[in-house]
Amino acid sequence: MNPPRRVHVIGASSGIGHASVRELAARGAQVVASARRADRLDQLATDLVGRVHAQVLDIADGDPGAGVRRAVETLGGLDALVVAAGLPTMDFLRDSNVG
Repeated sequence: MNPPRRVHVIGASSGIGHASVRELAARGAQVVASARRADRLDQLATDLVGRVHAQVLDIADGDPGAGVRRAVETLGGLDALVVAAGLPTMDFLRDSNVG
């Protein structure tokens, strides 16, 4: 089975999300890496130039679905969404129209 080619990872600045971005990029995926900490996202994008697109996103603020929509625009679609951020609920996915 081939890995997904266009992936949005939310919670990409540390832990499982960070490791997921690195592994997906190593396997050839284009990744939008989202999190609150711009400095860590910028470092990922620098380390994995051409494969990772940094996107500052705080899913607790406003419309988190907007971040997913931006990822879709950046990559021309999505094959997978990884949510590795600490969240009280996943309601933002149910309640968002991401296209």
